[in-house]
Amino acid sequence: MSKKVFITGGAGFIGQAVAKAFKKSGYHVKTFDLLETKERTGEHVTGTIMFPEELYNAMKGSDYVIHLAAMLGVQRTEKGRLKCLNVNIAGTVNVLEAAVKAGVKKIVFASSSE
Repeated sequence: MSKKVFITGGAGFIGQAVAKAFKKSGYHVKTFDLLETKERTGEHVTGTIMFPEELYNAMKGSDYVIHLAAMLGVQRTEKGRLKCLNVNIAGTVNVLEAAVKAGVKKIVFASSSE
């Protein structure tokens, strides 16, 4: 039985590269993002980290979580600073709480943008 990895922000540039690397290493990959993935590397769920129950339901059964989801775009984040903080901070809290509830073994958090 292969290990299962859940990748938030899985439709993004880095998310897709991470998904491909895990798939190549034999993991069952599930990506989660507001957007559809350009290239399917495994299972994909369209959703937001802002809805805890939706997030948990998509995540349960996963062994590992790679959290890459965030509000992006310099102009968008400058115009909506509080929204950016809410999405990036509260969304991360939602990911962590869902991971604990789902019994995830390890979480990796990375941020490469705003």
